[in-house]
Amino acid sequence: MIFQKKIIKTKGTAIVEILLAVGIIVTLSIAAVSYYSSQQRIKTLENATVLIVNHLRYSQQKAITQEENSSWGVRFENPAGSGNDFYGLFKGTSYTPPPRERMKLTESLEFTDPADNSGKNIVFEALTGKLSSPTSISVTVRIIGTNIVAIITVNPQGTISVEK
Repeated sequence: MIFQKKIIKTKGTAIVEILLAVGIIVTLSIAAVSYYSSQQRIKTLENATVLIVNHLRYSQQKAITQEENSSWGVRFENPAGSGNDFYGLFKGTSYTPPPRERMKLTESLEFTDPADNSGKNIVFEALTGKLSSPTSISVTVRIIGTNIVAIITVNPQGTISVEK
């Protein structure tokens, strides 16, 4: 007895196969875009944190060199409404608007410390660069709509640290 193998040739692919392939591609694309978006927001927080720390160090350096024979500080403001938070460099032991230099947080970030409708000063003593406060002062930056934060702390000796 001779067995013959019958080969059935089909033309093209079934619609179900095409829909399955498209579904897999769409699912992977959504996952990739979501991951990228999340990483982009985290990178925005990291960049803003670096800028704030650099601004604090700049203010501290101005105080150490006694530029304009004065202490220097940074004011952090959290006015009502999101997208308005800013920080700025000022001369002296207390803040008097407007700041010498003003930096606005990007719209995807906000201060949670200082709280809404308040501000906070970090002042460095002339010559020593130490904090004018006997206790550490912290500022918290958060990605809006998440619990992802960066806490920037200045201790009384003037050391600046970041906790993520």
